[in-house]
Amino acid sequence: MPVSLTLCSIGFVIVLASVDTRPPRLHPTLNSWRQVIESTVVTHLSKDAVSCGILNLGAEAASAVRCIAQAQRKGIAFWVLSQAPGIDSQVWTLLRGNKGDLTAVEFDSYNWETRGKPSFTSYAVRCKSYEIGKVQRRKNYDYHEAAISCARE
Repeated sequence: MPVSLTLCSIGFVIVLASVDTRPPRLHPTLNSWRQVIESTVVTHLSKDAVSCGILNLGAEAASAVRCIAQAQRKGIAFWVLSQAPGIDSQVWTLLRGNKGDLTAVEFDSYNWETRGKPSFTSYAVRCKSYEIGKVQRRKNYDYHEAAISCARE
């Protein structure tokens, strides 16, 4: 067998051996991410907490702010979930309060592919108060901050 044919055959075998036969991993839809964050957040809430809303990126925060103020006046637990901008991941902030104690749980889907399914990592921080997000006007687009986020201590 000529050397060129042998090398060609070896190359063909190497190419076949390196082909990934697994089905392509599809990126989750925005709706699937929404379902994942909603089911994840539930584990971080007290049963008696009042929902002040789920705010997508760019949403108006006025009704959530009124709800928070009312819950704080009544001394009852509350929560609001607000989407934040992420460069290459889904990012959400859960702001929760109860009798003067205010915390935020930050959720980030970064590197979810290594975990095998859409999921979030999270960490909690104490807040001195909450902040209303701003829209920064840029030349070609508007940059939206999370509608409501934690003003850290």
